[in-house]
Amino acid sequence: MNITHFHFQPYSLQVHPPLPTARGEVTHRQGFWIRVARDSLMGWGEAAPWPELGTETLAHCQALLESWQRQAERAEKRGIPGKELLAQALACPAARHGLDMALADLAAQQAGLPLADWLLNQPQGSEDAQEDREAREARDMATPWPNAEQQKARLEAKDRVAVNGLIGALEAEEAAQQAQALVGQGFHTLKIKLRGGQEHQASDLARVRAVAERVCLPAANPARLRLDVNGAWNLPQAKAMMDQIVLQGQAMPRPKDAVKEGNREESARKEGDIKEGDGKEFLKYLEYVEQPLPPGDPGWAELAQGSPLPLALDESIRRPEDLAWVLETFQRPGFAQPLLVLKPMVLGGILPAWELARQALAVGLDVVVTTTLEGPLARLGALHLAAAVEGWKAEQSKQDHRPRQSRAHGLAHGHLLSEELPEGWTQAPTPHQGEMRLPHQHGKRLSGLGRA
Repeated sequence: MNITHFHFQPYSLQVHPPLPTARGEVTHRQGFWIRVARDSLMGWGEAAPWPELGTETLAHCQALLESWQRQAERAEKRGIPGKELLAQALACPAARHGLDMALADLAAQQAGLPLADWLLNQPQGSEDAQEDREAREARDMATPWPNAEQQKARLEAKDRVAVNGLIGALEAEEAAQQAQALVGQGFHTLKIKLRGGQEHQASDLARVRAVAERVCLPAANPARLRLDVNGAWNLPQAKAMMDQIVLQGQAMPRPKDAVKEGNREESARKEGDIKEGDGKEFLKYLEYVEQPLPPGDPGWAELAQGSPLPLALDESIRRPEDLAWVLETFQRPGFAQPLLVLKPMVLGGILPAWELARQALAVGLDVVVTTTLEGPLARLGALHLAAAVEGWKAEQSKQDHRPRQSRAHGLAHGHLLSEELPEGWTQAPTPHQGEMRLPHQHGKRLSGLGRA
């Protein structure tokens, strides 16, 4: 696909309040909004580097975007192939994400489809390892939309997806209060940040217990929990902490019977309806421990063998090619099969992330889509990707009659940022009752990313 215009605009978004994580506090996010044009259509993207997560620096990203702008200006009306620019970004995944997203937005608009539907109906990538991935993605992007007869049978992505609430590495009572507030807003899945390290072991365990006792055990509709370590444990610490979480869970109190909504925890405790020492129920609500070890740690196989808790990989998935390492390390008898947390910004774009998601799902691994705490456009692109993932799972379940679990995705962080929109955009994706909906107008979903 040739583009005739390329423009980018820097932004800086404040994180308020600062988000405590195992890496320290996140106080702001900087990046670039990208706009490309072809004929009368305009495609949008976003590049938000985070070197600690595996992307290029902000300066390197800006230098590449400036180069692309100069190349587009020199090409003038004849345009420049998007694949030529993508090929220059192999070492700059954030910049590549911005352009890849803008090109996909253009292609979906050209097809008259929401980006999620366009993704879901793209041909499966070639399994030939010799085929250049850049060329394959460019080919997929240029694939014309099927004829009217084929269009009748097209697959549809989910109209909305569940999203998880986020709890920073706060003091136990503050975390419990935040969890209760999130559940009150309709979130059914919560991610809790852990600080990791021996010095934070007691506070991390206290935080997990406080949240679980507030929104899991005394609830008629218990929340599901995810624990995010951000690779802050070594192997001995990971084993010890996961064992401690299991033991703590087994000792947790729970109601003998579900209580009604409202002040359910308080009423349960007042009525003496808490039964001590029966907290194995809690472990049903612990969805997974995310990235307990650093990327590349040699202890992954040992941790996965007989792991007492489900595992998820986040920072370990930095390139689409990392799926080969996952299969080699984890697909063995008795090993915990990890869920993959996919960040399109780190993986170099919406299309590479979608290709990786389909490959993982096809071999029985589940995936969750999340972001690197970037702005509204990248969050919207990730929402379309998540909707395509859930649509794929629903379609496969129909075909083989094997139910696949619908997951909450990590997209609901807009409230943490001083929201700013590029010119021409009037709304950012926001959660409602624990879900986010694809952009729509007058009851119909909008094409491309969904700019009204």
